Amino acid sequence: MRSTSLLALLGIAVLGASFAGDAPLRLAARAPLTGGHDGSGAIADLPAGTPVAVLERDGDRVRVRVEGWIPASALPGETASIPPPVAAAGVQPTGSSAPTSSIQGAISLAAPLSRRRTGAGAQVWLLPAGTGGLAEGDEEARLDALASEMATLQTAAKKALEGGPNFAEATRKHDQIMADRRRAERERDDLVAGIHARHEGVALRAAVASGFADAHGAYKVEAPAGAYLLYARFLRGDLDVEWIETVTLPSKLDLDETLARHLAP
Repeated sequence: MRSTSLLALLGIAVLGASFAGDAPLRLAARAPLTGGHDGSGAIADLPAGTPVAVLERDGDRVRVRVEGWIPASALPGETASIPPPVAAAGVQPTGSSAPTSSIQGAISLAAPLSRRRTGAGAQVWLLPAGTGGLAEGDEEARLDALASEMATLQTAAKKALEGGPNFAEATRKHDQIMADRRRAERERDDLVAGIHARHEGVALRAAVASGFADAHGAYKVEAPAGAYLLYARFLRGDLDVEWIETVTLPSKLDLDETLARHLAP
């Protein structure tokens, strides 16, 4: 049997958005995997709390990734052999006599109007040092422009309520400005989601090793000692955060808002 990545289509949005629900999670496969024609063939029932990697969102649906074993008979025809993981430069491949090392730490984020939020369910990947495909270029410049626009609009909305004797007119102007700010915020959120989904795709293809943060936000990923690129993503509710760090194993690294990229204010 071979280890297979199951790309599942989840039909219940509230379960797909949460890593810890109260009911089992039923995953439905795309037709080529199950032989069905409507994409509704069941793969498995996952116990509540099973970690899944969210790849993208489409309306009330969420595409997730789960690592697991399935019968070889479930795959259509002959399948190509799965290539071994790519080893980082200067690192012995997994399965060699090289001793296993690790990186570990805790993931947490400051949450407005509440206590710190743990990064429970966040996934962490170790990629070969020098892995490409994680730069934004023009997208980074657009994110900076949107952040500046949102800050300017927020200030203008506050001033709109402070000036003028006509309260109704001031309120109308304030609401118009805030509508423009929400438009900029939606554009920023869509851009961030697209960047992070693309980066996670790079991590899925190039990963040497990976792991999930537990219920307390603690994570540990094991791999041979050496230099790596660490990529981590936390997607929960209103937060979609990623970290990209150069690390050398063995190491300890806590991931928080000071190191996070594209953290929404």
